[in-house]
Amino acid sequence: MTLRRTIPQGAEFLCVLLSAAFLCWLWPWGALLTRSVTAGGDTASHFYPALIMHDVLIPKLQLTGWTMGNYAGFPIFHFYSTLPFFAIAALGYVIPLEIAFKLVTLIGPTTLPLAAAYMFWAFGYRRGAPILAAGSVLPFLFQQGNSMWGGNIPSVLAGEFCHAIGLSLSLIFIGHLYRLSRGIGSWVVSGLLLAAIGLSHAFAFIGALWFALWFVRPRSDSALVLPRIAPAFLVAALLVAFWGLPLVPRVKFTTEWTMIWNIKEWQEVIPQLLWPAGILSGINVLLMALRLKPFVPDRHGFMLFSVFGSVILYCISPITGFPDIRFVPIGQIFLGFLAADLIAWLGTPLHFPLVYATAGLMVCMGWTYDHIGYLPSWLDWNYSGYEKKPSWDLFHSINESAKGDLNSPRMVFEHSQSHNRFGSSRAFENLPLFAGRSTLEGVFHQVSPNSPFVFYVQSEVSEKTSGPFHQYSYARLNPAAALPHLRTYNVGTIVATTEKARAAYDANPSFHRIFNKGGYSVYDVPEGVTGYVVAATNEPVLYTGPDYRTAFYRWFKHPELLDLPLVPAEIAGAGESSDFTLHTASVREIPRSPIAGDCKVTSVLEQERISFDTTCPGRPHIVKVSYFPRWRATDGSPVRLVSPGFMLVTPAGSHFEMVYSETALDWFALAVSWVGILWAFATVVHGGVRRATARVATRVLRPIGAMLAPPRVRIPLGILLVLACVAAAFTVRYRIRDLDATYRAGQQAYQDKRFEDVVRIHGEYVRDDQDTPKIATALLQLGVAYSELDRPELAIDTFERLRFSFPNIDYGAQTLFHLAKNYLAIHDRERAAEMAKLLDASYADTSWPKRLHKENPELFAAASGAAASVPAAEGAGN
Repeated sequence: MTLRRTIPQGAEFLCVLLSAAFLCWLWPWGALLTRSVTAGGDTASHFYPALIMHDVLIPKLQLTGWTMGNYAGFPIFHFYSTLPFFAIAALGYVIPLEIAFKLVTLIGPTTLPLAAAYMFWAFGYRRGAPILAAGSVLPFLFQQGNSMWGGNIPSVLAGEFCHAIGLSLSLIFIGHLYRLSRGIGSWVVSGLLLAAIGLSHAFAFIGALWFALWFVRPRSDSALVLPRIAPAFLVAALLVAFWGLPLVPRVKFTTEWTMIWNIKEWQEVIPQLLWPAGILSGINVLLMALRLKPFVPDRHGFMLFSVFGSVILYCISPITGFPDIRFVPIGQIFLGFLAADLIAWLGTPLHFPLVYATAGLMVCMGWTYDHIGYLPSWLDWNYSGYEKKPSWDLFHSINESAKGDLNSPRMVFEHSQSHNRFGSSRAFENLPLFAGRSTLEGVFHQVSPNSPFVFYVQSEVSEKTSGPFHQYSYARLNPAAALPHLRTYNVGTIVATTEKARAAYDANPSFHRIFNKGGYSVYDVPEGVTGYVVAATNEPVLYTGPDYRTAFYRWFKHPELLDLPLVPAEIAGAGESSDFTLHTASVREIPRSPIAGDCKVTSVLEQERISFDTTCPGRPHIVKVSYFPRWRATDGSPVRLVSPGFMLVTPAGSHFEMVYSETALDWFALAVSWVGILWAFATVVHGGVRRATARVATRVLRPIGAMLAPPRVRIPLGILLVLACVAAAFTVRYRIRDLDATYRAGQQAYQDKRFEDVVRIHGEYVRDDQDTPKIATALLQLGVAYSELDRPELAIDTFERLRFSFPNIDYGAQTLFHLAKNYLAIHDRERAAEMAKLLDASYADTSWPKRLHKENPELFAAASGAAASVPAAEGAGN
């Protein structure tokens, strides 16, 4: 290479580095190099997982494991990013882990300009275009319209640093894959990059796979391209197998995320900081459409395909359970690339392209810096850490007041934004880190079958609830109602901060205040301490009905049912179902078979081992740790999922042990990954393996590529694929365009007193037996409609369903009122009197007893001598 070419290329490289240097100049290095635990958003709860990777997993040569710290235990890194945490932990052996954590969390945004420049360079851009590409991502990084979509700096500060790392890697991967499609470079490198993306973040991985579709589309040179790039995908699949293969069948042990983000206006997607990119990219597309600017399919086609993919993935992702909005950043980034392409094209005639491109970079820097907003303060807030906050002494005192270890009873804390004073509203999710005590909530919402129940408990112990799972209804602050659930989870301590919550705890003798300072109180809950392993007091019952998750959630709402352990037939399988003598298809009709005798059980918990001694061998025992298939009894006996999300075991002797260990599936998946590692290594060091791989790929894939190459095939097939994507996106969005339309129609019919229409509309709506407040309201209105239409039997069925399914919704008084009226209508005076008495006892301060007294005074005369057979708490709203 001549000096004449080397100097401009070196200068171009330095200008690209300037974009990263600009970001580094903004980072708060004083805070970054301070040994403190990072705070802020979700990031505040990510250091503890990194510590587990550093202290537990890497020494055991593992990348996934188990933690008892949150959600009654969950499989850490089994469903979430492993590679970034591995990088943090590995770097933590060289420098303090706290500093390593901070530096790695900023790798994503710091390297995104470099990755963008590399992609442009790989696509054949020169004369300063890579510099403009690096500058084009700066507005995206600084845009502050959202902090949960991913990729930008606010999202990184909110905790999504793994996604940002994956996005940077995906741009490098695409650049390398493009070169590979042209016969340049090694497929091993592309495969390693794709595997690294997969181990960094699922959303970045899905985006990378979409990008890759461009290179396997029907094209004139498919016969050459497919054999070149296919080995990269195969080696990536093999390398990720140790993590990905076990994940697929085990997703059913997580909690589904159902939130749908409806974009209300275009400024959400293209905020002010991205307006120049949006305008310039639009001009670029228009010029190419009018043929005033050359259209290069491998460049411009790919960019438009990526923007198209952002829209398609956003539209169809709700059916996959992924948050749809997380795919919008792809489109935002590629709008910037289209803008950079236009600016580069406009500067083509100039004699000093590097100066021109550098000026463009400076404009991008100035534009973004002018919109820097709250970022400097948030950066300093996060990276100064917990220990540097003015409230650290208070936070430290609270943790010290409840210091313990894994075998101490669990702690819960009131959900409150006031925790932000400590560094994040999630501060107390770090009780395992700062107090050594396990807690219920954590940052990884979906990772445990106990997650829905954890947030139900949160709603009972907090003035305000977060309610992250929209498919479930929640309760209200009620310490008395929370006690049975605290016992279920072996909770011995509560941290409260709001005046309303503390007053409620102070008024309840079951809660003993042990700490009070700075607006925070810590309470001992002696009644909640039941142990991590308990002997079942009733025979376990096999649940054979539909949707065991919703059924268990309803079971959890009824304290009188909590001593009846349910095992889902769906998980137990046909082989183990025969072990159960008791069955039920409905949680409203659970058979009770008491087991006599007292048992003494003592247990010891470790992160990946549970052992206990019992005086009742042969009796079912409930281990209050989340079920997961990798838990195995050392004696080979079954470990079953039992309500709410615990493990059921039957010890043969007085001593019992279970360990978290690899199953046959895990060993097989690991072996597959080792095949990929050995194959990739052999390909690099041995030319014969490399040539053999190329021959096999060519022999298998060239005929397929040749079939796709002719215009009569590739053009119709390409059009068909595009139309299929559009049709799928339209279908999904049309079906979810207004999920509440049916509900609102029923509401309107109810307000208009069109009760036949209420029966028709709400009757259909409540067939989808979800546990949402809207279902509860629809059931109430449906029951009233049946009453008004003189269909008392159907009204009773509806109100009894409402009463059982939603004791947490404040419809108890109305429900009892209408039940009393309808039981009277079918001449069941005993049940009617029972409902009347219960209404009078539980809701005396409402208008419903007064109305029933006025309309049916004979019921109360009858009720005065009748004993209510249903406890008041069962029908009461919280």
